[in-house]
Amino acid sequence: MSPVQAMTRCPEAPGPKDPIIDILGWAMLSLGVFAGLAFAAFVIRRTRSMPLRSRLIAALGGIAGMLLIWLGGAALAVSLFIQC
Repeated sequence: MSPVQAMTRCPEAPGPKDPIIDILGWAMLSLGVFAGLAFAAFVIRRTRSMPLRSRLIAALGGIAGMLLIWLGGAALAVSLFIQC
């Protein structure tokens, strides 16, 4: 695909989007943020009785999961926001 074809995906002047699309996009973004934070907090709370080294590894896994959930929420939001 040439750069010109990549730039001509949408019509020149797309009409206004339905406000529902914006609401859904923001909802997906905020749901991803809150779900990621809740997941990380859940993992950290569940590891309180573990030894420190195991707890650190689990906490890092929880933070990595939180970031993946954030990316998923952002991807869904962008797919709803960026439409022709």
